[in-house]
Amino acid sequence: MSLEMKVKNEGIKEVPSRRILHEREFSMDAQDFTQIIDIDLTLEGNVTKELPNMPDYPVRSLDNAISYMHLLRQKGIFSVVIRMGGSVKNERNSVYSFDPLFIGTEEKYNELYDSEIPVYQFLQAQRDAYRLIRETFKSSDLQIIGDPFGVAPNKNGGWGIQNEDGTLNYEKTKELLKEIARTYNEVQLDGLLTLGRIYKEVQITREVLDQINSKTMIYSFSQNIESRTAYIYLDKINNRRDTGQKILPGNITEMALRTILDIHEGTDVVVVKPTENYHAIFMTNEFLDNKESVLNFLSSEKVKNICESNTEIKENVDYIYNNINEFYEKCQNVGVSTYTVSGSYYLQKLLGKEKGDDFTYNVLDETFKNAKSAGGKKFVTIMDRNTNWYLSK
Repeated sequence: MSLEMKVKNEGIKEVPSRRILHEREFSMDAQDFTQIIDIDLTLEGNVTKELPNMPDYPVRSLDNAISYMHLLRQKGIFSVVIRMGGSVKNERNSVYSFDPLFIGTEEKYNELYDSEIPVYQFLQAQRDAYRLIRETFKSSDLQIIGDPFGVAPNKNGGWGIQNEDGTLNYEKTKELLKEIARTYNEVQLDGLLTLGRIYKEVQITREVLDQINSKTMIYSFSQNIESRTAYIYLDKINNRRDTGQKILPGNITEMALRTILDIHEGTDVVVVKPTENYHAIFMTNEFLDNKESVLNFLSSEKVKNICESNTEIKENVDYIYNNINEFYEKCQNVGVSTYTVSGSYYLQKLLGKEKGDDFTYNVLDETFKNAKSAGGKKFVTIMDRNTNWYLSK
């Protein structure tokens, strides 16, 4: 006999419960996810290569990636984010090495820092690969989001075209961003990731896409932090020096300000990276849903202090504050997504090795539900390497 029947029939006093809701507010299904895929354009045939520290997540040749996308569609996964890079020949080490930091061969890798021409050559190689993928899958069958990081990486972990002294050549990098936007539009990608590294990258991309009347959406890494746990499959790269391009961990004021500025510049989806930054997800949702939150933040002492030393940011902050209804109109069409970094994937797989797949599944399940709930009605998708694995359990 159930407790409810005993209470009714025997007059037993029901024990109060701390829990208020006995049904879940959020559940997860395939439409909530985007599978991350890494492609090595130097691999030939239908092959995969295992990555150090990344169990069950291989790098794929183009042919294999296309086959894998067919499998994803059969499982109800209709969204992917693709990053293209190359492999490096290492005479002293037989272990396969993939990195979006490395372009094809050691010779090309060296040339990359002497001239920007190989950067454009690799962008064209990406164009050809994306064209083949899009010829295979229509937009109605598969959403494709392009991650352009592999186009112009630097040895220090930074991104963009450099001067001879190793500093960023902003004007040349700006032109490269424009060409990336044009190229990704040409091959009919549904989305383009801006990397959270280059000044006004969203504005530059938005202006190009609007000029050519493109349907490609901007997904912005607005709060991208200077993580020391990125590129876990490259042990020697993990402790590289500060790139100077990304936000210092914990600097929530800058994360918030960059989020608002990216919305102002024209992003379509703010992508919180890493997924575990629930506070940043919730903050973004608040900005998108409540203009009073934006006004309160922009008028805070911390923002005022930043504006005192940065005239251009002050001009943008003042414009947004004084035209808050215009800003809020933009917010109506902006969503929030998340991206799980390789370091998190590595830790999750370590848990699985120690505690078993059921434990890993529960960790992921809690992470995903917390992220989706923090995104609220503005939630779009979670970009994760574990997508296929999680949905198959």
